[in-house]
Amino acid sequence: MKTSKSTINSILFAAIILLISNTIQAQSPWSQKPKNLKVLPDTIKPEQLRNIMEAFTSGLNVRCDYCHSEAKGGGGGFNSMDFASDTKKTKQIARVMIKMVQSINNDFLPQANNIEKLNGKIGCITCHHGNAEIEQLSERLFKTYQKTGIDSVFSEYNSLKKTYYGGFVYNFKDNELNKLAEEIIKQQRYDDAIRVLEFNSNLYPDSFGTYDTLGDAYLAKGDKAKAKEYYNKALSINQGDWRARRSLQRLN
Repeated sequence: MKTSKSTINSILFAAIILLISNTIQAQSPWSQKPKNLKVLPDTIKPEQLRNIMEAFTSGLNVRCDYCHSEAKGGGGGFNSMDFASDTKKTKQIARVMIKMVQSINNDFLPQANNIEKLNGKIGCITCHHGNAEIEQLSERLFKTYQKTGIDSVFSEYNSLKKTYYGGFVYNFKDNELNKLAEEIIKQQRYDDAIRVLEFNSNLYPDSFGTYDTLGDAYLAKGDKAKAKEYYNKALSINQGDWRARRSLQRLN
């Protein structure tokens, strides 16, 4: 049977594609034996290593270059990474964190699980929540406050809320701004703390915790009348607010 020229070309094209695909696969880091493993076992299978690395990237919302350096003359991209290099401090930190997670999962959680049969387990995402930094919203906003002042706090809060609200990176419930205000009170910047709490009360008008913290701010400022007003407001929302009740008893 005579083979047409187009059929021959199709066969040749398919062979070339297969050859390129096999070459790329052979050059891929996932097809090579990992080097310089110091925490993970050197017998780990490529697919296991890949799953662990992908858990890192999703847990911290980063890419490979967060921990790994690019090889000299690499040209960019995943296949040009020098995965064996220990140059970056983030990789050194990652090793410590892996040990911590292993210790919690292998040594401590089994003890708790045996008490309550919880079957708990942690990973990077447990603490990082998709953020390279382990920080609560109140901590991030306090850093902003220390660097650029009170007005920047509100603009950053609104920006972060627009970006992350509905996810799990930051907690946008009322208690985070209350914690921020408490830190500002410790700095004896009472008017700034009051601004944060008034902002929070507009967002969460039924937050008794915001009102008793407002009471604390005014009390620290020396305005006992205002402090009583807000402690009573907190109690009007929640009769079980022992903080507000205790503060009122001290003032009366």
